Amino acid sequence: MRPAIYPCVSWLLLLSVTLAVAEEPQKSSPRDEYEALVTAQRDAEREFSRAYQAATTKEEKDRVSQGLGRQSSAQSHSDGFWKLIEKHPNDPVAIDTLMWLISRDNLGASTTAALGNFSPELMQNDRMLEVCTLLGHGFTDRPGEDFLRQLIAKSPHRQVQGEARFAQALRLKRQLDRQPAAGPNGEMLARTAEQILNTVIEKYGDVKHYPSTLKEAAEGTLFEMKFLGVGSPVPEIDGEDLDGKPLKLSDFRGKVVLLDFWGTWCGFCIADVPKYQKLLQRLAGKPFVILGIDKDSDRDAARKLVAEKGMSWQSWWDGEAAPITSQWNVQSWPTLYLIDAAGVIRYKGDVLRSVSVRKNAAGQNEQYDLIDERVDLLIKEALASDTAAPK
Repeated sequence: MRPAIYPCVSWLLLLSVTLAVAEEPQKSSPRDEYEALVTAQRDAEREFSRAYQAATTKEEKDRVSQGLGRQSSAQSHSDGFWKLIEKHPNDPVAIDTLMWLISRDNLGASTTAALGNFSPELMQNDRMLEVCTLLGHGFTDRPGEDFLRQLIAKSPHRQVQGEARFAQALRLKRQLDRQPAAGPNGEMLARTAEQILNTVIEKYGDVKHYPSTLKEAAEGTLFEMKFLGVGSPVPEIDGEDLDGKPLKLSDFRGKVVLLDFWGTWCGFCIADVPKYQKLLQRLAGKPFVILGIDKDSDRDAARKLVAEKGMSWQSWWDGEAAPITSQWNVQSWPTLYLIDAAGVIRYKGDVLRSVSVRKNAAGQNEQYDLIDERVDLLIKEALASDTAAPK
């Protein structure tokens, strides 16, 4: 009698199926794919940082910057994020992906494509509030205008509609920050921004907006546009410095003044200190001064940091109540204003922290801070017009 072999065969078949299932790779979720993209770009940045710090000569650093530096940039990774949105257009992770693009590569082709082809379904999501904030407080006025218009027209969330309108106004204000309001284009921008802000106050004024409401935020923006725009006479600042001594802005009339809103907790503010020290050293004896407005609640802590960092210029202490900061509608730190010797605001905002590239005497490309160029220009104007204060 032959032994039964069917149970053995069945067991072997079951084992083979089990092994096949175990060997089949698990499909990653859209969230996993997003995290993998973020990790890859972050790891590339770390690799570049390690290699750059290890480089000992300028030539080595230049090679690292041209190679790993470019490979680690957000621009080099943006296409992967846009493809993820195309692959999962209606998954909530597309919102996080869009925000990564706006915050890391706001002028890139992938960001433009994502904003122009974003899912109508996800535009109904209340997380569009976060996207509005990024578009309103970012460093560019494009792209995104059509995106904001769609949110205003189609979002079912009143808070999103209000924030989208406010973002529109902030983007127009940034354009005004780069030019005087006088002139056809400036007047049109100012008029349009004012109309939008008034709509925000009338229709969405009660909507919560950090740290209070959209009404207060819009009113502060209107004040800034009217009294703190490029080409406007600078308002007086009258208070005490960190040592309790009187400090008045008008006492520096006749000098080019760089106003710096800063705080000990602001990493970018502290990182800029060496740059300002070099600027003061280079322009020693010229009609130029730096004045700070410090928003620390602890005056002693601010004084200690000033001593440690060698900040030789005076600063108003604005404290926790922050009357100067509030009047000037400061929303981010550092915020910079450059005032000419006649007391007129000539430059403000991000342009004063920007860098550019030019050819040096040897014909090589070199990076330089635009603030140096702007300060030199205003000092030259002051000396030529006899408005400069005596040394």
